[in-house]
Amino acid sequence: MDLQNLTIAGLCESRKDLHDKIFQDGAASRKAEIDKLTADLAESKGKVTQLTTEVDTLKVKVALSESRTLVDKLLAEAQLPAAALTDVFRNTLYNVRESKQGDKVVTVEEQVKALIEDRRVSLGLTGVFNNGNPSNPLGGSHLNESKGGAVPQGGTTLSGAQVIASIGSFRN
Repeated sequence: MDLQNLTIAGLCESRKDLHDKIFQDGAASRKAEIDKLTADLAESKGKVTQLTTEVDTLKVKVALSESRTLVDKLLAEAQLPAAALTDVFRNTLYNVRESKQGDKVVTVEEQVKALIEDRRVSLGLTGVFNNGNPSNPLGGSHLNESKGGAVPQGGTTLSGAQVIASIGSFRN
């Protein structure tokens, strides 16, 4: 048998056992390669899923951070007195999310500004902030201090419950 002129068909005729062995070895080699590539693909898909989850988590953290930064900026601009900036109020503002009312999207900024303005009105802090009177802890010289509460001139004391109730009703 002349090996230089040997064809696959000739090998199959003359040495079927050798032909089958070469074919089986090739198939086994390809199967091992396919199995490895399949495992690598599954691992890569798992990593993609993990990275996608991490990206989503980071996007949420960035959005929350931007929201907190916006709230802090708006609170600074509003110049509310320290007594009006309770943890409950801040957390209420930090938890505001964009919403939809009919066809209109109400932004976080619009809602936070409305809540801050509601707080100012509830405390009787309308008009010019503090009117240059640093001794008034609630910020407006048009307020009287009575029994530790804020009393608009000619008005009644606003309790913490009233302030919280007004904020809660505004949010709903």
